[in-house]
Amino acid sequence: MYKQHGQFHFSLSDLTRYMESPFASWMDRFSIEHLDQAPEKDSADALMSSLAQKGYEHEDALEAAFVGQCLNVVKIEGESSDDKHINTLTAMHQSVDVIVQARLELPPFGGYADFLVKVTHEAESSSPSKNKSSLGDWHYEVWDTKLANKLKPTSVIQLCCYAQMLEAIQGCLPVLKHKKLMSLLECWPLGLAATSAWMKTFGVTTQLTQRYLQSGWVAPLGHDVYKKAKDAVKWYGALASIQQQLASSVHLGGPTAHGSAHYIRIVKERVFLFSLLQKKLPQWF
Repeated sequence: MYKQHGQFHFSLSDLTRYMESPFASWMDRFSIEHLDQAPEKDSADALMSSLAQKGYEHEDALEAAFVGQCLNVVKIEGESSDDKHINTLTAMHQSVDVIVQARLELPPFGGYADFLVKVTHEAESSSPSKNKSSLGDWHYEVWDTKLANKLKPTSVIQLCCYAQMLEAIQGCLPVLKHKKLMSLLECWPLGLAATSAWMKTFGVTTQLTQRYLQSGWVAPLGHDVYKKAKDAVKWYGALASIQQQLASSVHLGGPTAHGSAHYIRIVKERVFLFSLLQKKLPQWF
C-alpha cells in the first residue's frame, strides 16, 4: 500500500491482509497518513524470514524446471513498477513461454505474479470465441507458488484478482489448462517423494503422470513413486512421504526403542526406523 498523487495504490497482499485482519489493514493505512503518530513496527520474525527464504527456493526450483524443458523464460526487471509493467506487456505480446515475476495492474490494484505461463489455443477447440485473446492464438495463466499443503482462501482471492488483471490485458480469462499440474507442484514440497496414490488426489491419472515424465516435470524414484525434476529426496524426506501419503506408522527412533525395527545405512549415517505394526517399508525406500 502506498499513496501517490493523492491516490492510494494497493497490492494483492493488502487485500488478503484485510481479509485476515481489518485492523492490521487499517494500521497500514494509518502509518501512511499519520507517519508521526504511527507506532513502531515489530522487528522481523526469524521464523517468518526462514519461511520466506524457503518460498524463494521453491520458486527458484520451479523456474529451473521451466528452463530445463527448454522453454523461453523471461524474468521481468526494471527500475520501477511502471517499467516492470511495460516489460511484462512486451513479453506477453512477444509470446514468451514463461514470464517470471510479471507485474500486473488494474488500478487501484497491482501485484507481481510468480509466473505467467503461455497457453496456446488449440485449433480444434469447439468454442474458439470463448478463449479469444487480443494477443493472438495464445493467452496466459497465473502460476503462484505457495509453501502450503492446502489451498488457502486468500490464495484463491489472489488468483482471481490476477485473472481479472490478465483479462484486462489479453481480453479473456485464463482457462487454467495446466491447473492439475499447477495444484500438484504448489502442494508438493521440495525434498519429498510423491506416490501415485497421492498424486491422484490432485486428479493426476496414470496417463497424466506419463506425460509429466515425458515433459520433464517429474522423475521416477521407484515403482509408482516420483520426485520433482532436479530435486533431491533425502531419507528424511522419503520418510515424511511414507508417513503422510501412505499413512504408515513408521517412525524414527534410537537402537533401544521398542517395536519392529528397520535399519538402513546411508553412507556413514545410521538410521533406525520402528513400527509397532510390523509395517514393511516400500521397496523404493
